[in-house]
Amino acid sequence: MSIYRNVTVFTLTAGLGLASCQTVDLLPTSEFTSEPGHETSFTPTTEAPGNLCENGECNDDNLLDSDGCFECKWTCDAEPECEETPQNCPSQCSSSNCGDGKISGEETCECGGDDGDPCVEELYWKEEPLSGSCYNCTLAQWCGDGVKNGAEACDTKGQSADCEAECTKVVCGDGIVNSLGGEECEGDLDCSMCRFVRRRVFVTSLRYCGDMGEYKQLDSDPPKYECNDYPADKGSEKGVGRADQRCADLAEKEGILKREDVKAWLSVTSSDGENMENPKHRFDASTKGFGGRYVMIRKNNEEVVVAEGWHDLTDGTLGNAILVTENGENINSGGSAWTNTLIDGDAEASQVGNDCNDWSSRDGSDLGNYGLAAKADAQWTVNDSAKSKCSSGRRLYCFEDPAP
Repeated sequence: MSIYRNVTVFTLTAGLGLASCQTVDLLPTSEFTSEPGHETSFTPTTEAPGNLCENGECNDDNLLDSDGCFECKWTCDAEPECEETPQNCPSQCSSSNCGDGKISGEETCECGGDDGDPCVEELYWKEEPLSGSCYNCTLAQWCGDGVKNGAEACDTKGQSADCEAECTKVVCGDGIVNSLGGEECEGDLDCSMCRFVRRRVFVTSLRYCGDMGEYKQLDSDPPKYECNDYPADKGSEKGVGRADQRCADLAEKEGILKREDVKAWLSVTSSDGENMENPKHRFDASTKGFGGRYVMIRKNNEEVVVAEGWHDLTDGTLGNAILVTENGENINSGGSAWTNTLIDGDAEASQVGNDCNDWSSRDGSDLGNYGLAAKADAQWTVNDSAKSKCSSGRRLYCFEDPAP
């Protein structure tokens, strides 16, 4: 039987008819005792029960209110220092203790003094302040600390696919190129929706003689080749215009470009240097400028960058050699292409007559300049020693260059 504090105990002395009554302060339990022929009474105990709070915050097996646990909840203890939390003990862990040189409660720093953190006058900084900078007993916050603070839209400790280093969301048009988020450009020439405009480049899978007639293998052993006539149904185009038609034929067959948007990288030389039949004067990219990307597309749709715009194309070095054909396959590393064109897109004017008679001859006595398809340096388009009989077969470089 359990008895609690301030219990009245009634005592009866057998045989004398005497009785007495008194109030005693008991601990939470008492024991009832009775022996035959003797007085009967309640005897208080001084031991606390073994488990007062099975489901409480704390359990110290007593009802003292000064030891940090009272009525099954954490409270302040008798020590004045804050060893609890402001929620459990606001009187000892109040924010009013900021400045006492001791980090307590919700404080994260104490500034000043020989051992204190650097004091600052603002909580939030755009850039990282001194290590441990403290404002009103709270560590300073800044863009780049990895925590979304203040007016920040995000904070990933630097640029990420979703967040800029300036703690703003990634937005096309914000002037920041975020490659991690898929952006390639911001406001540049030929930049659309933060991606460069693409123009396709390929080397022909077929070879042509100096007059652009197809160079075909005969059914013979050993193999022999001959130059076929340019098809009459292709029109009366000659020279560079005929080369454009050859590029357009292949692009149209594969369904990759419009006929009118393809031009051959080929030049005609004139003794006075006034001939305009060369990429520098014929290509829209040169006359109007092109800042997008020249790319090859492999059969698996892999994109291979040749150059970053016209200026990069004509600086003497390519990003990758032009070895991919119109159907996405690679030619062998020994391939070559008719060019007679300098790295800047102009004609090779110093060697008049090395253009297969304005690209209209298949005669073995005429010569034509060519470039090496496997090269990514200047030799891709011009090589002083790279001359070939016009009766031989070479490929063509074809560039997407939309009609104005």
